[in-house]
Amino acid sequence: MNNLSAHVIRPAKLSELPGILAWIAECAARQGFHADRINQIEVAAEEALVNIMNYAYPDGNGTVEIRCTGTGPSSLVLEFIDTGSPFDVLSVPDPDLAIALEDKEIGGLGVFLMKQLINHVEYRRDGAANRLTFIIGETKDAAV
Repeated sequence: MNNLSAHVIRPAKLSELPGILAWIAECAARQGFHADRINQIEVAAEEALVNIMNYAYPDGNGTVEIRCTGTGPSSLVLEFIDTGSPFDVLSVPDPDLAIALEDKEIGGLGVFLMKQLINHVEYRRDGAANRLTFIIGETKDAAV
């Protein structure tokens, strides 16, 4: 279980989202995560993938690669790789939670949610590729 290493490359299309999320859930289950944590991982992955699918490729043609690597019991590294427009999700400021919901701008909560659900989120531009990495523990507060 600890040496799980798998990857998929799929078109960066919203129609691919359910299959990719099911694949990620299977990777997390094989690594020993409980159902509630798998749901959290899926929510965070969905946010990352929807951003890639909606914004990375302005012409609508591109792929996303997802790498799933087990690093120990109930620990996992998920990496999302695309060759679309550069975008550092970590540059998006956290929303002001003190502002009333009706006064908030639309958008921006997905990245915040992703950072709340995942132990550690990293971004780097590697040549022509965006690499968004989730380092995931058994719980949000677990050391990874």
